[in-house]
Amino acid sequence: MGNRRLGRKRLMSLEKRGTPVLKSELGMGAGMSDTFVRANKYRDGVFQIVEIVLDLGTAAAAIASFGANDTIGVSGQSGAIFTWTESVFGYLVDLEMLVLEIPAGGDDDLHIYAHSTAPNAAAAGNGNTNTSVDITTCKKGKSHSAAVDGDAHIAAKEFYIVSDGSDTGTYTTGKLLIRTTGFVIDENAADTFV
Repeated sequence: MGNRRLGRKRLMSLEKRGTPVLKSELGMGAGMSDTFVRANKYRDGVFQIVEIVLDLGTAAAAIASFGANDTIGVSGQSGAIFTWTESVFGYLVDLEMLVLEIPAGGDDDLHIYAHSTAPNAAAAGNGNTNTSVDITTCKKGKSHSAAVDGDAHIAAKEFYIVSDGSDTGTYTTGKLLIRTTGFVIDENAADTFV
């Protein structure tokens, strides 16, 4: 076996895309699984970053908003966009939502909440936890982030999107990027920091 060099172009490609994460690994609910475009994770030192791209305007399902403080998704089905697991996300410290395409057809005042169980779409979803990322009046390129409070996500591990405005309807457009940052405790952590 020879010693192979990793070219600059290949390294940049790997760093840019990371490792693909399957929809099944994210633990998405049936009410939001058709919004899945792609997900990738990559490491930056002790931090593990996961990026999830969602398309609310997918033609594969009727993703809708149902009124103020209700969970978005396919009516009556689980609205989870991801379910926290240590192996995929590490221990969360930060959560961010970026607008890649402005949501239209449904409400554009969106929030991410977490709870021990994800509510079904069209059910009340606000106020379940103090972990929220708010995008008020979506604009392309707009983002908002929030620190995740300690180990709260271990108890409140189901993350979902709630519409805060009163607009109802089925989304025709709306691409979002959800980015989580967590830290990973390696098995040989004692050796890592020596």
